[in-house]
Amino acid sequence: MNLLEKLFRAVILIYLLFTTLVNAQKVDDIKLTNKISIESRVLGEERTVYIYLPESYSGSLNQYPVLYVLDGRSHFLYLSGLVESISRSKHMPEMIVVAIENTDRTRDLTPTKAMYPILSDQPVGGGADRFTEFIDEELIPFVENNYRTKTFRMLAGHSLAGLYVTYVLLNYSDLFDAVFASSPSLHWDEQLVIRQSVKILEKDFNSPKRYYLSLGSKEEKIKGDLEEFVEILKKSESCNFNWEYNVITDADHRTVPYLAFSRAIINMFQGWYYDPAVKGDSLKTIERHYSDLSFKYGFEVEIPEGLMYYLATRALNNDEIEKGIEFIRRMKMAEGYINSMGYEKMNQNNLDAAFALLCLNVELYPNSANVYDSLGEAYMKDGNRDMAIQNYRKSLQLNPENSNALEMLKRLGTD
Repeated sequence: MNLLEKLFRAVILIYLLFTTLVNAQKVDDIKLTNKISIESRVLGEERTVYIYLPESYSGSLNQYPVLYVLDGRSHFLYLSGLVESISRSKHMPEMIVVAIENTDRTRDLTPTKAMYPILSDQPVGGGADRFTEFIDEELIPFVENNYRTKTFRMLAGHSLAGLYVTYVLLNYSDLFDAVFASSPSLHWDEQLVIRQSVKILEKDFNSPKRYYLSLGSKEEKIKGDLEEFVEILKKSESCNFNWEYNVITDADHRTVPYLAFSRAIINMFQGWYYDPAVKGDSLKTIERHYSDLSFKYGFEVEIPEGLMYYLATRALNNDEIEKGIEFIRRMKMAEGYINSMGYEKMNQNNLDAAFALLCLNVELYPNSANVYDSLGEAYMKDGNRDMAIQNYRKSLQLNPENSNALEMLKRLGTD
């Protein structure tokens, strides 16, 4: 079983876990959730959204892609858990999840008024354009003005919401970079969206778009509509349009979104993870990998500090000092980390590595009294009195209250 299959099956466990949580407590009781109310001028009502922030959000200045989720109360918890679990494995980026709670679901998620016998004997719906205006002019600006976001946006919807996200892809293509449509209700208004798509998909999109369409194998009633739409998708010659269609085995209309969304997210970030055991530890290869990811997704993907720290530590432990220093300089590792690594090498009597690390710390952080104090200690250990004195004096110059430097200078017999 490959890693993708393991991750895909693991989502079933995540679903069961979060289903238990939903039964035990309300969405807004979960600590990772920010519950926000937005007074919408466009819709003339208050709208509630739930916002999940990544684990690293509070302790960093990082920016994150954003996943917008419709039918928010139904899909927020397990999708947040899925995103957190897979991003921890480094197979996708951390991201912000924004889930929109419903008020009038049929109104907001359908593009036209149409007959919908299970709800009414009169035409219903038709508010998709106004709902899109709310997302475009109110919700997205709120999120991007209040949270650290990258420009990459995703939109996920199931059933009527799957119809809506497909409609948005075709008619408001600049809003989202990737769209996940689970079992979309493409039959709406005599297949309005399918009919629209014929001409729209003849043209190219302005920027790269990704569309992930899914159906449960037990959904016979809507299978024909989706297969008809897939035939139209196959005819698209757009260079900026990538799509895939998955039939989820043994899934019906109620269970399919949990598996469909997980597969779509996992597939979209195929190739994200850098495995040095497979691809090697050449800095050029690593930089090329993350440069390619940046080009592919349209936002800067930085080399993870954890990967660089691991590779630097491994190189130093193998006495590949130049390679280790190269990784540390590239990531501009924090002063404290470099200092700790330098002391570790001093304690191992590996003074070549210790000097390389501590001298690099001086290079990167020349205004820190502590880096000169540490380098002075290394010179003392090496028996180089003059250089020890020089560095302790520099440390005192930067921090006249450095009692350790004063004590060391006394030991070295200076005034």
